[in-house]
Amino acid sequence: MLKYGIYTRKSDDDRSITEKSIGEQLQECHRIAERDELKVVQIWEESRSAKHPHRRVGYKELISAIERNRIDGIVCWHVNRLVRNLEEGGKLAQLLIEGKIREIRTPSAVYRTGDNIMPLIIEAASATQFSLDLSKSVERGMNGSFRNGGCTHAAPQGYRNIRDPFNLKKGLIERDPDRFETVHRAWKLMLTGTSTLRRVVDTMNETWGFRTRPTKTRGNAKLSYTGAYLMFQNPFYAGFVRRKGELVKGRHEGMISSEEFERVQAILSVRSFSAPRVREFAYTGLMRCVHCGSQITAETKILRNGSLWENYHCSDAHLRCTKLGMSLKKVEARITEELESIQIEPQLLEIAEATIRRALYEDLNGIESLLASQEKALDQCNIRLEKLIEMWMNGLISEESRYRELEQRELAKKTRLLFESERIRGQAQRMQQNLERGVKYLSEAYQEFKMPVKRRRKEIASALATGYSFDGIRKSIGIQVHPLLSELAIFARNLARLEPPDSGSQNQKGPAFLKPVLFGGRYCSSIEPSSKLLEALQGPSFPDLWDESLAAGGNCHKLV
Repeated sequence: MLKYGIYTRKSDDDRSITEKSIGEQLQECHRIAERDELKVVQIWEESRSAKHPHRRVGYKELISAIERNRIDGIVCWHVNRLVRNLEEGGKLAQLLIEGKIREIRTPSAVYRTGDNIMPLIIEAASATQFSLDLSKSVERGMNGSFRNGGCTHAAPQGYRNIRDPFNLKKGLIERDPDRFETVHRAWKLMLTGTSTLRRVVDTMNETWGFRTRPTKTRGNAKLSYTGAYLMFQNPFYAGFVRRKGELVKGRHEGMISSEEFERVQAILSVRSFSAPRVREFAYTGLMRCVHCGSQITAETKILRNGSLWENYHCSDAHLRCTKLGMSLKKVEARITEELESIQIEPQLLEIAEATIRRALYEDLNGIESLLASQEKALDQCNIRLEKLIEMWMNGLISEESRYRELEQRELAKKTRLLFESERIRGQAQRMQQNLERGVKYLSEAYQEFKMPVKRRRKEIASALATGYSFDGIRKSIGIQVHPLLSELAIFARNLARLEPPDSGSQNQKGPAFLKPVLFGGRYCSSIEPSSKLLEALQGPSFPDLWDESLAAGGNCHKLV
């Protein structure tokens, strides 16, 4: 009596509703065994694609059992459950020809040794062709979706995959209501430049209670450092989707701008070692020694009277400098002095902001022209890519390495153009945003710096200047004030220097800076933003230190 093995398989490749589940296949196979009184000695159940050979563990065990004469026949729902590639299909047919497989039974056919082998070969070839056609169809559909800005992979943290309610075959990306805001806060915290990747991840996991999106096999866990590094390198958060090295503008809602994405890449590219610290100092990492260029470090000592003394000095890593430094009190006094020097009268600051906004609005035409030029270059790049593909398909380019080289060159150019287009689109918004944040800093930073919160003071000091030069010998600190803050202060003070008319009716008189800015007229001359101020507004995004999303664990004083 022949000994049979039942083999069932279901994979994600099976899109058709005609492909039965493993449970349904087992019921059908058991029905055949009972009807024909077959002796079943073993059952294999497998959830794996058969498109590629030698990847199914259960099928390998089945073939091994046949070669060792443990079973003589196979019961399955269809031949395509056994094979969907010619290599394994050919071997299956050869085993049947040699008599090692005596019989293969399905609900619709029986294949025996000595019978015509063509039906089995045709079934195996049909299954292989179906797999190839399905692969091409899926690839074509994914390419079409990708070209239209759709996401062809699992959504990253902060987003989730859903089905279009009007077309269940179509996938969409939407905000994850439980994680979007937390991930957005992490990007904002990273953009401040005052927190390392490790600190951002620890804040997300421990302070904000972030947990990854749960799936069937994993998830609902703390975000790992590797996962966070990959997350902060993903252009998806800037509104792009990437597939096989190509980047296109996505249909989903971006979390940050392309300029902010590039800033985070620059932050991540700086490799630095941070040793574990028992005590955190407010101003380490901001200042460099004017004599040797080393970073300034700090230490604490307990004085005889029992008070704690904090001192900043050159780290002197190469033993070529001096350990002379300044106390915490003197360092903060110097920063306070610089903050006080850029204080502006609130009403004057308000008028200055209104004047600059008017000038920015008038400058939009230039941005529109640049954007049109970038869009034209992007269209030409897409045309070149299409022609390159046609040349490859028509055999005009015979060497694959040459084709890949040209393709990667065009894809890199397209990526640069996409980011440049997004940079231009976001330029006006960034200028408005920088203006708003710079004005807020000038109006509130001085008072906020007096608050006894180390993290807040460090953020204010970091945003104040582009660099600090520390001279321990002369007990001085050189502060290169951020150009946005200095130019805003200069512009506002220039407004204050405008004199009111010596004569005129009572209603023509008023604050010295009010009439020239808002109304103009024959008695006054208006002041426009300088080129340096406009350049500072166009520069990198000024940090939003008073964004409530950056308040970690209540350690930041909230002003908004």
